[in-house]
Amino acid sequence: MMSTVKIGNQIWQTRNLSVDSFTNGDKIFHAQSPEDWEMACEKKMPAWCYYDGEEGNEIKLGKLYNWYAVVDPRGLAPVGFKIPSQLDWNELIENLGGSIPAGHLLKGASQFWNNHEQDETGFNAIPGGTCNEGNCCDIGEWGCWWSSTEYNDQEAFAFHLSDQFEEATFGFDDKNWALSVRCLEI
Repeated sequence: MMSTVKIGNQIWQTRNLSVDSFTNGDKIFHAQSPEDWEMACEKKMPAWCYYDGEEGNEIKLGKLYNWYAVVDPRGLAPVGFKIPSQLDWNELIENLGGSIPAGHLLKGASQFWNNHEQDETGFNAIPGGTCNEGNCCDIGEWGCWWSSTEYNDQEAFAFHLSDQFEEATFGFDDKNWALSVRCLEI
């Protein structure tokens, strides 16, 4: 059973997603090299990877997915859950009193965050970094989670927490990047 936490009226998973199949059972392409990742993104094909290609990173960080996996109609989120929209992320921020309190309260107690020793909400956000064109970066500095909300043909909204800044923010991330996914109960 998936561990969850209730924040306001929302029920969130407390770990990043780590599945390699869609809800219907179809396997998601595992990009094991920068070339694999580039090929999948050129074809707008759903894909996932481990941070730095290291399977051991999955235990704490989960898997990283491109946006094509996030919005695939076969369903990335487990039954009973969904990929949160930008509005869902906004509601989470509002439930915690705004961008600055949320940025602090969502961070999990982890060796990854500097000067953050307590997980005050149970959300357990960790700075799992990103991968861009098969190159991973920002572990320990940024936590980035996809939303299901498209911004334009090349970008989609993503929720960001930084080790450097207090506030929770949004960005328009390239659909080809590999980001974490956190699911919300339907």
